[in-house]
Amino acid sequence: MFLKMRRVRLSCSVLVAMLLALLPATVFAVDTENFYFEDFTGDYYLSRDADGVSHLKVIESFTAIFPDYKQNKGICRMIPFTNQDNANVTLPSLTKANIKITRNGLTEPIYSIIQEDNYYEVCTGDESYVLGKQVYVFEYNFEKVVTDFSDYQELYWDTNGNGWTQKFNSVTARVHFAEDVADNYAGKSWCYVGRYGANGSERCTISDISDGVEFVAKNLTRYENLTFDVELKAGSFVVPEPEKNYTLIFIMIGFLIVCVLLLIKPFKKFLSTREKAKYYKDLFIKPEFTPNAETGVAEMAAIYIGKKHDAKVAVLLDMIVKKQISLVQKGETMFGRKKWAVKVLDASKISNEGMYLLRILAGGASVNDGDEIEIKTRTATASLVSLRRSYERAVDAELKRQGLVEGKYKGGLI
Repeated sequence: MFLKMRRVRLSCSVLVAMLLALLPATVFAVDTENFYFEDFTGDYYLSRDADGVSHLKVIESFTAIFPDYKQNKGICRMIPFTNQDNANVTLPSLTKANIKITRNGLTEPIYSIIQEDNYYEVCTGDESYVLGKQVYVFEYNFEKVVTDFSDYQELYWDTNGNGWTQKFNSVTARVHFAEDVADNYAGKSWCYVGRYGANGSERCTISDISDGVEFVAKNLTRYENLTFDVELKAGSFVVPEPEKNYTLIFIMIGFLIVCVLLLIKPFKKFLSTREKAKYYKDLFIKPEFTPNAETGVAEMAAIYIGKKHDAKVAVLLDMIVKKQISLVQKGETMFGRKKWAVKVLDASKISNEGMYLLRILAGGASVNDGDEIEIKTRTATASLVSLRRSYERAVDAELKRQGLVEGKYKGGLI
């Protein structure tokens, strides 16, 4: 747990900046971090409920020394609510109803309580400023604070916390055992002082008190914290299994629901298309398996497959089989991919649609016997688009010439 600097409401407008520049030199610069803590004292009352589960009542006192001019309106206390590497929730909910805060013995307004990933940020006060010495007392309760290690159990706790930017002249932590818990104390305690990950056990003194153990450290600077570790006998408390975090599961379920909703329409379209394709597949025999002696692949593709299927590769294969063209390997790319070219063997026997297709591959150039046309991706141009349309018109014209379709035919039965 740690303490965060208090919020200050400041306007950043150009008008305010101009007004501040005109104020007398006696006005102090505002820096919300410009204060310190004379003392922190935490009292931790360890008990167990009827089920044997550990509970910890926390009463902590911060003695803050603010400047004598208007700078701060309160403090913000960061209260972690998990342990065991964030797997176990020790403070399920923190609201204004289950936390008590006083300042100088009087009830202090709670400005806000914000829940973050694994801690609550509790800010005190209202819009009035606090000056000089102020004593804040926080009181709240935890559960399931004891960790089990088979041979022993322990209460491991950060006190003032290592997230603050102010110094602490003194930090005191006292662990008080309930009457039915006192006999479970194993008589071993440790404490550590310093920044996150530091040991600093030599900076902390440990002593017994009437109902527990006391830990004291002096002169803690920025980001330094006192941590205590109290060993308890094995089986002292019932330690429930860490609560499962269902947040990720709910996120995944929500994600899957969204995906399903987004895919419903495309899936319905796929089903309708598949049924139509299956109907025509059963109705007709595909041309690549039973070629017609008089009708070429392009014409049969236009009849049986339709315009949304590209039969250009089949047309090239048909010309290869008929020895009108051949494939020639032209080396490899720098990535080891083979390069190919089409060599024209007998242009006189190539159909109109086949010739249009070869000219598309040639980038629009004319095609003659012996030409080798490299197969590669071509950038679309007006001439290539025109050739593609000529190819389609040539296919349709050949179908009409053979009387296989009616005069109003526009390509494809599907």
